[in-house]
Amino acid sequence: MRILLVGHPKSISRARRMILQEYRDMEIETLYFDPSCQEKTLEFLLAREHAFDGVLFTGKVPYKLFLESMTPTVPWQYISRDERQFLGALLCASFTHHYDIHRISLDSFSEKEALDIFRKIDISARELAIRTFHGQPSARDYASQCFLFHKDNLASWHAGVAITGISPVYLMLQDAGIPSVLMQFGLPSTIDAINRLKLHCLQTSGAECDMVLIIRLRKRYESMTPVEGDLRHITTKMDYGMRISEFASRINAAILNFSMDEYVLAARTDRRPDDIYPLLSQLLNSEDTLYTLHVGAGLGKHIRSAKNGADFSISRALMEPGNAAFIACDDGTVLGPLHGSSNHPLAGQGGHLLEAGDPLLVISRESGVGTHILLSIEQSLQWEKRACMTARQLSGCLQLPLRSTHRIIRKLLDAGYAEIAGKESGQAAGRPGTIYRFRFNRE
Repeated sequence: MRILLVGHPKSISRARRMILQEYRDMEIETLYFDPSCQEKTLEFLLAREHAFDGVLFTGKVPYKLFLESMTPTVPWQYISRDERQFLGALLCASFTHHYDIHRISLDSFSEKEALDIFRKIDISARELAIRTFHGQPSARDYASQCFLFHKDNLASWHAGVAITGISPVYLMLQDAGIPSVLMQFGLPSTIDAINRLKLHCLQTSGAECDMVLIIRLRKRYESMTPVEGDLRHITTKMDYGMRISEFASRINAAILNFSMDEYVLAARTDRRPDDIYPLLSQLLNSEDTLYTLHVGAGLGKHIRSAKNGADFSISRALMEPGNAAFIACDDGTVLGPLHGSSNHPLAGQGGHLLEAGDPLLVISRESGVGTHILLSIEQSLQWEKRACMTARQLSGCLQLPLRSTHRIIRKLLDAGYAEIAGKESGQAAGRPGTIYRFRFNRE
């Protein structure tokens, strides 16, 4: 793969080193971006963009700027500034430089995003004062405006520190002797951007994404709350972020969405579930005492069916008390739980795999209802210790809208795998609900 890397010289040097560390066969050509002479950069992009598989910007500002000036003919992506960089900047400001992080001047993040991150480390909005920069990246003097914004906030508003995600602005702040910290992108964000670029290239070439994974962190004990100053919670989540990014790189997946608690990965793959299990097992092997890791994987012909499978799988994984993963396939196969401690995916774990002759596969084929839904109905009946349910009761168990539940029941009725058993009695008001009996006959 051949990419063009665009950005500030220091950012380019940092990004190039990280990319080649992970992707040694990648060809990289660099294009330095100077806000004061952006016309030359634009001329180069217009003339040479087609010679590359994709263009990667080291930040959102040059990406937005050139996106407003031209229409890309190859995939573009940028290395984003996210929670991990913001938390890293806060740690650097507070513990390395001893700046006051309760009163900050900020760019590259909205006030709401910043408050959400502070809340996760148990610092409430009442303790904070934040001013954010709202300039337009397309403005020729964007960096100068941002610098003056920070300078004024520290001089007249008495901010404790300026936190910026823009390298030229940081250099100007440092030259002026203004307390400032740069949100530097790290290896995880760089890998994320490359994986998104690779996925975009696959999609534009006609390939389809057919694997989705949802990875979620959950407190090991619900009563456990972070204590201000307790860095274990922050560093543990950042360590998980690094591990998940490395995992995404190994399976050539793009991280489509993430927070400190949840990641959504997508990729095109020809791997079978048995090939994915060893990789998931490595990810799940953890003795962390603060959080458990839950993974839901979906494999399908299209991203929508893969996402539906991942949604089902993560709901099942979250029912497990410790680290756990499930995989739902497009053909109705469901595997799990995997806990990461066994050589064989299902050995001694109580997991299940629907074999080719399983009645649920036949029911799924004849009714058009997915096997993960059929399994959920069957397990709901077992958990509720009943043979019949109303649509409203089943909707609550499946956590699906009532209308969707009615459609599922209608399909099962039409195929002969459900029947009307009666009406509810003793209802105080409203029309009595219909009671349905489901006939899966799996014994």
